[in-house]
Amino acid sequence: MMSVAIQKHFVTVKDRRVHYLRYGTGPVLVLLHASACSAKVMRDHIAHFGQKFTVIAPDTPGFGLSDLLPLESVTTEDLADGLAETLDALGIEQVAVLLGEDPQCTLDEDLLRMKQFIERGLPVRETLSGSAEAGAILH
Repeated sequence: MMSVAIQKHFVTVKDRRVHYLRYGTGPVLVLLHASACSAKVMRDHIAHFGQKFTVIAPDTPGFGLSDLLPLESVTTEDLADGLAETLDALGIEQVAVLLGEDPQCTLDEDLLRMKQFIERGLPVRETLSGSAEAGAILH
């Protein structure tokens, strides 16, 4: 049996290019990497969670292979909007779980992300920071 590799993809969102990794089948799980790196640091998580989910791991705007947002100063709301636009461009209508690995990420930022997704019609079942909480829900 041949194993399927994590696939690299690009999608154009407005006038910018967004790079993301995709793997697996099932409900959509979005993995967000910590800033100042790229989604490639999430490869082990992608491979693990891809056994039960369709994992989408985008590079944050301006990191990895993704273009910057066309803004002078970027806020968390802008990042949430950019992610929602990316998922819209991919035709993803519902996200089962949104996981962030940024140790600087606060619950308020997670709730803001969830609010942005709900406002954009992208329901999020769970929004978590940190792998311990993620493990409790996903295993």
